[in-house]
Amino acid sequence: MKIAIKVFLIVLFLVCLLKMPYSYYQITKTVAMIGFSVIGYSTYKSTKWLGVIIAFCGFVNFNPFFQLHFKRNIWNNIDIVLASTIFSGSLQIL
Repeated sequence: MKIAIKVFLIVLFLVCLLKMPYSYYQITKTVAMIGFSVIGYSTYKSTKWLGVIIAFCGFVNFNPFFQLHFKRNIWNNIDIVLASTIFSGSLQIL
């Protein structure tokens, strides 16, 4: 299940690089927050602390309640970094 969540988040972040309606980005924030909380909890149970820290940062960054406001190019960079971190972390730390 954890791998399916990671693949789904990677695809979700890469689709964010396209020009999408604003509602897609709002849904992405909610789904990413839930996904990062599940990943963070499962890595916490396996005591991989770097994975917990990365998941917590993703959780805070995509929190839909207290939003961080960045310009589009910064969000694109965040999406690329998170997608590559999740992909490489699937092999090691997450």
